[in-house]
Amino acid sequence: MESRAPATDNAAPDATDAGRRHRRRVAIVKITIAVVLIAAIGAAVVAFLPMLGDVDRIAEQIDRAGPLGPILFVVIQALQVIAAPVPGQVTGLAAGYLFGPLWGTIYCTIGGTIGCTVVFVLSRKLGRPFVEAFVSRKALQRFDYLADSGGAIALFLIFLVPIFPDDIISYIAGLTRVPLHRLVLVALFGRLPGYILYAVAGERAAAADMTAVIVIAVATLVLLALFFWQRHRVEGWVRRLAHGRHPAETAAEPAGGRSAGPGE
Repeated sequence: MESRAPATDNAAPDATDAGRRHRRRVAIVKITIAVVLIAAIGAAVVAFLPMLGDVDRIAEQIDRAGPLGPILFVVIQALQVIAAPVPGQVTGLAAGYLFGPLWGTIYCTIGGTIGCTVVFVLSRKLGRPFVEAFVSRKALQRFDYLADSGGAIALFLIFLVPIFPDDIISYIAGLTRVPLHRLVLVALFGRLPGYILYAVAGERAAAADMTAVIVIAVATLVLLALFFWQRHRVEGWVRRLAHGRHPAETAAEPAGGRSAGPGE
């Protein structure tokens, strides 16, 4: 028995070292893949960025692509989500203008879901340093409470309500405890009404039905004005929903309904 002890003692450090080397190799592979993905996405965004804010240029490129037009549009829509400062209204209008309300909505949804999924995965795998590279410090401070939450309902409202910068919040959403598949579903269904609205407006604009376009525009502006008027209440409600799983925070909330969290 005593003769076996030295072999066991030597084996344990060897196993530990092997495990460390394996973890190091896995980390190197992950970092390499992440760098390649980020570089590829960055190159694609730089290539397409000049057209992402211009409906006419998007339409021109889609026409040139011929049968591959829908695929190109899906790529453009995904890049629009990844390049957070670019407004999604432009691609939504272009989708309706080019493909009609049904297929325009479908292509917007596919591209937007792909873009959100890419952002969610990269944020979750690479963590806060990656998010800080894409989100301004001011926006991160404003919505940082989401990073420690598990509130899928709060994120759904953020994607649904037009006063929130949902493309930017997509990066922060990757830091939450919400499972990835649920994040994707939340983003899909939260963004869907907006996709439908802009696709219909784009199709009506293509048909030169300016009455319908004006009605949609006025209704959208009224909705935006109402949400902006009540933005503090809406944000407070979202903040409480985000931390709905923390009874201590809910109990500490004052009777008036406003959140008692930091910054309130």
